[in-house]
Amino acid sequence: MSLTVKKAIKIVLLPSLLCSYSFGLEIKDLSHAVDVSGKQRMFTQRMLKDYAMVGLENNFGNPDEDLKKIMTAFENHLDSLIAFNTDKATEESLEKVKCFFLQRVIQYLLFLSQQYLVRAIHR
Repeated sequence: MSLTVKKAIKIVLLPSLLCSYSFGLEIKDLSHAVDVSGKQRMFTQRMLKDYAMVGLENNFGNPDEDLKKIMTAFENHLDSLIAFNTDKATEESLEKVKCFFLQRVIQYLLFLSQQYLVRAIHR
């Protein structure tokens, strides 16, 4: 694994993992679960916006930092929904979402490492 990828993992993934363990969300009832799932939709919209802004090298509103926060919040809420769920079909759907999300995190890390390499080459 290249030094750049290791650095990107330290910058993005490790804080996310640490926050996942320290800011757990406990869902108490179905009404709260519906609220949390609604927030998930909002989080995905913000992640898409921030990802696009990072890709366009637009720094207005610090999309890089916001993306890290939103990714952490999304994962925390998703883990809470998984823990609250008791339905087998819903469990399968939530696990698919979790896998898809983790794939996007990996793609984002690769994107960051490519950006880092391009900047290093152009210096």
